[in-house]
Amino acid sequence: SQGTQSSMVISADPRVIKIWDPNKQDKVLVNVETAAPLTRAVIAPLNNNEYTSGLLLAAGDQSRIMAYYIPKLGPAPRWCSFLESITEELEEAEPTAFDDFRFVSKSELAELKAEHLIGTNHTKPYMHGFFIDAKLYRSLKAIAQPFNYDEWRKEQQQKKTQSQA
Repeated sequence: SQGTQSSMVISADPRVIKIWDPNKQDKVLVNVETAAPLTRAVIAPLNNNEYTSGLLLAAGDQSRIMAYYIPKLGPAPRWCSFLESITEELEEAEPTAFDDFRFVSKSELAELKAEHLIGTNHTKPYMHGFFIDAKLYRSLKAIAQPFNYDEWRKEQQQKKTQSQA
């Protein structure tokens, strides 16, 4: 992508911009679906024509330039540094509704001997598995694997060191 420090490639058709790493098979960083048919896409320069910013600008069949900030590509240019602070705020955002749930596959439920929970209020089907309450998961795991005290102790120590940091 136009002289970036990384080896990302930007490819586009009239509706989608795809940014990917050619060194990693099937490693797509992002697909951006544009609001209007696309005619050109570039990465905004960071400093003195160094193309290392994370701001993707796209021109299309509309009066406005479409702009997309992709933090994994690089920092925001100095003239729109507010994007960095918005990104930091989003990273520190409040927990989502699924933070108290744990995703488990059907085979994990079988290992936990909890297949009987499928279809009850304790499991919420999602894609190829289920969301279950995190406390319920820990209880089921403790029952299914009662000798994992050492693992639990390590987790508690990690939590304690994280809370002190």
